[in-house]
Amino acid sequence: MADMSRKSLVADLKASLQAAAEYFQTPANADFTRLLDLAAADHGRVRPRRVMGNLTLVADQLDYPAPADLQRILRTDWGRNARRGRQPWQPDWPHALPDLALVELDGARRLYLSRTVSAAELSDLGARCDYLYQAAHRIGDLAGDTTIAAEDRGLLLLRAQAEACRELALRQIGKPISLKTGIANQPRNGSPAGLHDSLMRQWREQADRRAA
Repeated sequence: MADMSRKSLVADLKASLQAAAEYFQTPANADFTRLLDLAAADHGRVRPRRVMGNLTLVADQLDYPAPADLQRILRTDWGRNARRGRQPWQPDWPHALPDLALVELDGARRLYLSRTVSAAELSDLGARCDYLYQAAHRIGDLAGDTTIAAEDRGLLLLRAQAEACRELALRQIGKPISLKTGIANQPRNGSPAGLHDSLMRQWREQADRRAA
């Protein structure tokens, strides 16, 4: 199985850029690490990462800590199971269940309930609140800490190559550059701006093909 550790990905990205790698000279491969992190951040566009989280509700408390990788809340499940098992005309049917939202509160990211819940509601429905959220992808020092699937390794490297070409274009490097693509390992030559456009098209096409 392909190694998804940061060290291995940096080495392959650096090799794939060939002569263009000489323009990224920060110590400890920091440029290549940054390019991979940018590629991982964009990976969610083609491979959304959905994670189940949970928190313990407290009576009359509105805000709670948010996971560091949370991008947006997709669904809040508290009280929904009980609602499905009861009838609207019954006195214990849960009305106006609260939703969660990601907010910034005093400079910190927090989960915020649309309304407080009472002690009586917690006694009836329980304090555990499960929720589904979209999470950011990350690359770990260890392969097991990388959230991108091994079969998408080439896709990640291709996106990092495109990011490298975008930066080279912004630096106004006009001469052609050469690299090897992360998907097909075929040499590509051209201007940085042209290669960026070509690689981004290939990235989207490969992502769509693998998702089909």
